[in-house]
Amino acid sequence: MNNNGSVLVLASMAMVDRPLIMLPIIFYNLVQHLVASLVDSVLFRRQMR
Repeated sequence: MNNNGSVLVLASMAMVDRPLIMLPIIFYNLVQHLVASLVDSVLFRRQMR
C-alpha cells in the first residue's frame, strides 16, 4: 500500500483555491484500504484452515 497521506497534505497546501482536486486522491486512498482489507481477510481465512 502506498502512503497517500503526505500527498493529501501537499495537495491541500498547494491547491488552496481548488479543494476538489483532493477528491481523486481521497477516493484512491479509500479504495486502496478496502482492497487491502479484503485481501488480508481472504489470506487470514486460508491460514486458519
